[in-house]
Amino acid sequence: MGVALDSTLFIDLARRRPEAVRKVEELDSRSEVKVIPTPVVYEVLSGIFHSKSRTQAALFRGWVSRFHIADLTLEGAERAALIRAELSHLGRIKGTGDILSAGIALAGGHSLVTRDRDFPDIAHVTGLVLEPY
Repeated sequence: MGVALDSTLFIDLARRRPEAVRKVEELDSRSEVKVIPTPVVYEVLSGIFHSKSRTQAALFRGWVSRFHIADLTLEGAERAALIRAELSHLGRIKGTGDILSAGIALAGGHSLVTRDRDFPDIAHVTGLVLEPY
């Protein structure tokens, strides 16, 4: 069991938001596993490549090298598919990246560090533990 990191944390770190810096310092002091779901890597890199910022790309590569990348497994894909189905039944459609990240976090037994407002709905139908900052 550990903690998964959402793209909001990396975006806020790049923007030097104090609450994100404090959260990373707190996470550094914890001995549990810290992972980055592959959809988060994709989402952050897509934004960086769109902006063509070599500085941000180098910074993100440095951050990513500190963590384990959590890939989408069969269990994670099944969890994500169940999340999508349940949210669809409730009329609460969320982005594919968020749903995949939640599925990966749940499959790994991880909580999720985020400030994304879409995740409380996901947590409500799954029991995913959220760590706001």
